[in-house]
Amino acid sequence: MESPPSSSSPPGNVHVATKPVPGILVVDDEPLLVEALSLVLIDAGYEVFQARDGFEGLAVYGDHAAQIVAVVLDLSMPHTRGEVVLSMMRSVAPHLPILISTGSPVAHLLADPVNADGRVAYLMKPYAPSALLDELGRLIGAARSRAERIGPARPHA
Repeated sequence: MESPPSSSSPPGNVHVATKPVPGILVVDDEPLLVEALSLVLIDAGYEVFQARDGFEGLAVYGDHAAQIVAVVLDLSMPHTRGEVVLSMMRSVAPHLPILISTGSPVAHLLADPVNADGRVAYLMKPYAPSALLDELGRLIGAARSRAERIGPARPHA
């Protein structure tokens, strides 16, 4: 008599499709804030990528661009100003929603023609976790709507 298969053995030819988890890149030089934001985002179902300054943020985005659907970006960081990082990210990934997290007024950035499409928003520190999630949801939803209207990229002939 054959014994039944062990429950610890993997089932044969079973493929479970999993939906990719959207990633958020958090770029901020305040470790406690990065950890707090990460916990909120993970609890909301996001994968979180962290960077301590703008240069690291650009490198992390380059390594994980396919997974990252939005960026939370501090403006006041060592090594490079957030405005410079914002400009560089916009040139590398113009479609990418960016949420500026700052303690300084940023109306000049939002009035910039580079943001005419509304892909950049900001939250003044301190803010509630619900405000972070609401604003990210709005930015990501708007980006998805734009992508659906435009359709898939077509190769050049």
